[in-house]
Amino acid sequence: MSAPPEVTVEDLNGTWVMDKTLSNDPDSVFKLQGLSWITRTAISLATITLHATEYKDGDLVRIDIAQTVTGGLQGTTEHRKLDWSVNDHTDHIFGSVKGQSDS
Repeated sequence: MSAPPEVTVEDLNGTWVMDKTLSNDPDSVFKLQGLSWITRTAISLATITLHATEYKDGDLVRIDIAQTVTGGLQGTTEHRKLDWSVNDHTDHIFGSVKGQSDS
Protein backbone atom coordinates (compact mmCIF):
# COMPACT_ATOMS: atom_id res chain seq x y z
CA MET A 1 0.00 0.00 0.00
CA SER A 2 1.23 3.46 -0.73
CA ALA A 3 0.40 6.79 0.87
CA PRO A 4 0.88 10.37 -0.27
CA PRO A 5 3.72 12.23 1.49
CA GLU A 6 1.37 14.38 3.57
CA VAL A 7 -0.06 11.29 5.29
CA THR A 8 1.87 10.46 8.46
CA VAL A 9 1.37 8.22 11.46
CA GLU A 10 -0.35 11.23 13.02
CA ASP A 11 -3.32 10.76 10.66
CA LEU A 12 -3.89 7.35 9.07
CA ASN A 13 -7.68 7.71 8.97
CA GLY A 14 -9.16 6.59 5.70
CA THR A 15 -9.59 3.74 3.29
CA TRP A 16 -6.44 2.17 1.87
CA VAL A 17 -6.51 -0.18 -1.13
CA MET A 18 -3.53 -2.44 -1.82
CA ASP A 19 -1.72 -1.60 -5.05
CA LYS A 20 -0.11 -4.88 -6.12
CA THR A 21 2.01 -3.08 -8.74
CA LEU A 22 3.98 -1.50 -5.87
CA SER A 23 4.43 -4.71 -3.88
CA ASN A 24 6.59 -7.81 -4.18
CA ASP A 25 4.87 -11.16 -4.63
CA PRO A 26 4.23 -12.49 -1.10
CA ASP A 27 3.70 -16.12 -2.19
CA SER A 28 7.09 -17.41 -1.01
CA VAL A 29 6.58 -15.83 2.44
CA PHE A 30 3.07 -17.27 2.70
CA LYS A 31 4.43 -20.68 1.68
CA LEU A 32 7.05 -20.49 4.48
CA GLN A 33 4.22 -19.65 6.89
CA GLY A 34 2.50 -22.89 5.92
CA LEU A 35 -0.46 -21.47 3.97
CA SER A 36 -1.97 -23.92 1.51
CA TRP A 37 -1.73 -23.41 -2.25
CA ILE A 38 -5.48 -22.70 -2.38
CA THR A 39 -5.25 -19.99 0.30
CA ARG A 40 -2.15 -18.44 -1.32
CA THR A 41 -3.87 -18.40 -4.70
CA ALA A 42 -7.03 -16.83 -3.26
CA ILE A 43 -4.94 -14.12 -1.57
CA SER A 44 -3.06 -13.41 -4.80
CA LEU A 45 -6.36 -12.88 -6.66
CA ALA A 46 -8.00 -10.79 -3.95
CA THR A 47 -8.00 -7.05 -3.48
CA ILE A 48 -7.34 -6.06 0.11
CA THR A 49 -8.81 -2.85 1.50
CA LEU A 50 -8.04 -1.45 4.94
CA HIS A 51 -10.40 0.93 6.73
CA ALA A 52 -8.27 2.71 9.35
CA THR A 53 -9.55 4.78 12.24
CA GLU A 54 -6.93 6.51 14.37
CA TYR A 55 -7.80 8.17 17.64
CA LYS A 56 -6.39 9.14 21.02
CA ASP A 57 -7.37 7.38 24.24
CA GLY A 58 -5.87 9.75 26.82
CA ASP A 59 -2.16 9.91 25.90
CA LEU A 60 -2.34 6.60 24.00
CA VAL A 61 -2.78 6.58 20.23
CA ARG A 62 -4.89 3.72 18.90
CA ILE A 63 -5.57 2.52 15.36
CA ASP A 64 -8.47 0.21 14.54
CA ILE A 65 -8.10 -1.49 11.17
CA ALA A 66 -11.02 -3.30 9.56
CA GLN A 67 -10.04 -5.30 6.51
CA THR A 68 -12.27 -6.20 3.60
CA VAL A 69 -11.20 -8.67 0.95
CA THR A 70 -12.62 -9.49 -2.47
CA GLY A 71 -12.50 -13.01 -3.85
CA GLY A 72 -14.43 -14.80 -1.14
CA LEU A 73 -11.92 -14.43 1.70
CA GLN A 74 -13.05 -13.22 5.09
CA GLY A 75 -11.54 -9.96 6.35
CA THR A 76 -10.30 -9.35 9.86
CA THR A 77 -10.18 -6.49 12.37
CA GLU A 78 -7.16 -5.40 14.40
CA HIS A 79 -6.99 -2.99 17.32
CA ARG A 80 -3.49 -1.57 17.65
CA LYS A 81 -1.97 0.50 20.46
CA LEU A 82 0.97 2.70 19.46
CA ASP A 83 2.98 2.18 22.65
CA TRP A 84 5.26 -0.73 21.64
CA SER A 85 3.38 -3.14 23.91
CA VAL A 86 2.80 -6.65 22.59
CA ASN A 87 -0.73 -7.02 21.21
CA ASP A 88 -2.25 -10.48 20.74
CA HIS A 89 -4.49 -10.98 17.72
CA THR A 90 -6.19 -14.06 16.32
CA ASP A 91 -6.43 -14.12 12.55
CA HIS A 92 -8.45 -16.76 10.69
CA ILE A 93 -5.66 -17.17 8.10
CA PHE A 94 -2.47 -16.71 10.14
CA GLY A 95 -3.70 -17.95 13.52
CA SER A 96 -2.37 -16.38 16.72
CA VAL A 97 -0.28 -13.30 15.99
CA LYS A 98 1.70 -11.00 18.26
CA GLY A 99 2.32 -7.47 17.01
CA GLN A 100 3.98 -4.30 18.23
CA SER A 101 3.38 -0.76 16.98
CA ASP A 102 4.89 2.56 17.91
CA SER A 103 4.40 6.09 16.67
